[in-house]
Amino acid sequence: MPDIGIETYGCGGRTRQVLGDVCLEVNGCQTVYHCALGDDHRADAPSVDTGSLDALVEQLTDGGHVKVIVTDLPFDDNWFAHHRRRAAVLTTADWDDYYAPPPLKTYLKYILAQSLLLSAADLDEDAVLDRHPHLHQTHACCFDLCAWKTDIRFGLQSGALCHECRSLLQQMGARRDAMEAADQILDQVRYEALARAHAYEPRSAFVVMPFTTAGDDNEECYKCAIAPALEDVGLRPVRYDEQRRPGRIYDGVLDCIARCGVVVAKVNPLDREQSVRPNVALEAGLAYGMRKPTFLICRTDKMDKFKKRCSDLSNEHLVGYRVGAYGELRAELVQWLRHYAG
Repeated sequence: MPDIGIETYGCGGRTRQVLGDVCLEVNGCQTVYHCALGDDHRADAPSVDTGSLDALVEQLTDGGHVKVIVTDLPFDDNWFAHHRRRAAVLTTADWDDYYAPPPLKTYLKYILAQSLLLSAADLDEDAVLDRHPHLHQTHACCFDLCAWKTDIRFGLQSGALCHECRSLLQQMGARRDAMEAADQILDQVRYEALARAHAYEPRSAFVVMPFTTAGDDNEECYKCAIAPALEDVGLRPVRYDEQRRPGRIYDGVLDCIARCGVVVAKVNPLDREQSVRPNVALEAGLAYGMRKPTFLICRTDKMDKFKKRCSDLSNEHLVGYRVGAYGELRAELVQWLRHYAG
């Protein structure tokens, strides 16, 4: 999973707090990229000189991963953002005063999606301007050129990539999975810009497992390993059997998965059969269908049965454990989950 490093340049605490939420929500809506918030770097000038952007990008990037540099300072050319190959520099200046709603978080996701798309095709803004299929028209596309800055709201509300730009990116070699990841981010942008965002709790983790009885492996595994590991990385464990919800169970499970930031599923095959419990398999499948980061847990003595029966999932985040060795499982889960939670 490629890393997207987000560095800040002359940013205040509020912007960094919003960026922390952006990382969690972007990591929770797609599984291709992992966003991580880096350090803040002190700025010595009241604005960013676009003539020295290349030097700034070189200073703050290591050349190995895509970087997004966020600043609270305005650009001297009054643009929202500038894109370089594998790097973007964007400003939050004046957003709250002149362009919100939608909120700053939505705008940051929007520019991040642009950056991922351009990086996937190894393009910078000059190459895009040279090849732009609708440079002087508004198509409600995330690559519309906003001659009037307030027109950015059309791109935010559409939350989409037009078929002409999509075709151009594919011709330039953009990977399908990278474009699908950007689409997932743009879906969030659209719903938020239209004030129709689904309830989303990136700091919650939905735990999929069989119902437990006091003292059995399921109960001990949850209490001694899964729940503590989630809390160790700042996530709140949620189990459906602990909810008090009216209505159909299936609808409640769907809502829990849609709301959460990550899913942990205990997929031990049944003792008398090769297969996983049907309800567990269904809920894990729903999580993958919603592109939630999903971590699978299985007893080591049943791992071969699981991999044989569920070969499509054998290369996913699969953590083995021995009955009673819940401390080891907790430590291993923390290592896996920390990559998501940051």
